[in-house]
Amino acid sequence: FEFVLAEEKAEIVSIETALRETGALAAAMTGSGPTVFGIFNDAEKAALSAEALGRRYVQTYLTQPV
Repeated sequence: FEFVLAEEKAEIVSIETALRETGALAAAMTGSGPTVFGIFNDAEKAALSAEALGRRYVQTYLTQPV
């Protein structure tokens, strides 16, 4: 977080919190950003989380490892 503006940091923390509140086992920001991700062990919770966050953030994606 050392290279992130205060308002950006607040938004990142807000997204991480929302991910955890919707069932993510963990949530974090990649490297120096701008991607914030959540890890789920339940596909349904992941889909509901993506739907909820997608209403606020246009670039919300539901993916899975291959």
